[in-house]
Amino acid sequence: MIYIHKDIIYTKPLYKFIKRILDKKKISNTVIDAHDLDFVNSLDIKDDDVLIARFAHDKEDLIKTQKVFPTLTKKFKTMFPSKESYYYYDDKLKQYEFMLENNIPCLETHYVNCKEEIEKLNMNFPIVTKKTWGAGAEQVNYFETLDSVVDDETTRNWTEESIYPCLVQEYEDTDYDLRITIVGEKVFYMKRLHYWKTKNKNNFPYGMPKNPREKVLKYRYPPYQDPVIKSCNDSELLRAVDLVTKLHNLQETKLNIKHMAWDVVNGKVLEFSYISEDSLFKKYYDLDNGKICNLKNNLYFVKHLEYLLSEYISG
Repeated sequence: MIYIHKDIIYTKPLYKFIKRILDKKKISNTVIDAHDLDFVNSLDIKDDDVLIARFAHDKEDLIKTQKVFPTLTKKFKTMFPSKESYYYYDDKLKQYEFMLENNIPCLETHYVNCKEEIEKLNMNFPIVTKKTWGAGAEQVNYFETLDSVVDDETTRNWTEESIYPCLVQEYEDTDYDLRITIVGEKVFYMKRLHYWKTKNKNNFPYGMPKNPREKVLKYRYPPYQDPVIKSCNDSELLRAVDLVTKLHNLQETKLNIKHMAWDVVNGKVLEFSYISEDSLFKKYYDLDNGKICNLKNNLYFVKHLEYLLSEYISG
């Protein structure tokens, strides 16, 4: 039996797509509220049962998940996300420490509570500040000089959340970052273009306006950015092979998960997330045979989801 968590907080709930895919394949499944601890405890879970869940960024949802997660990991032998991977979910400071511990190239990162602490770091400018949580470049700010760093409860990109406390990172000058998605032995790449310098300097780094479809998502503050994406050429894929081999090994040995999206800039890992709603380009690197391969078509969102599910479900 495949148990699917009902992620009702989103405008595009993942559980509906998962159920549709499993029903089409005639795989037994049922939708549950994994946050209902009494109900979860009442379930007669078999060893080969699987829980598939997309837990939210929303703080209220995170608290609910953290309360039930120990029980879920005891009930289910196989879960997506795994216990190991969820520990790092939406916590960029934990992720940074994880990358340091495992010798993964990453940006110099510091946790600060105010502008004075930034000044004491004596970092080279420009710098980037961001919250420990968030997605879609929310709460990410670029500062050219120390004088330009805000010192009060405001931030240029946001009106509802203080900039502090935050992470401070060195700025990497680049025209794009890489989203590397590892699904089983397949590695998919896309470039997310940085247009902020030419289109909108206040919307760092993508320069894109808020996606109007996201207005109703209560857990996001504007402007959530949809970047312009582009496929990678063969040389760009091959240049990242050593890094993706290390990341794949971490997924297998430390994170116990078969799907992970990694954000990379100039060969350095920024952060990672077990879940991604990206469409994927058809060109990929196959870790099994060490070759660049091509699928017949790009993997649009639902097909991407099918690939993810195939790593956990036979049939």
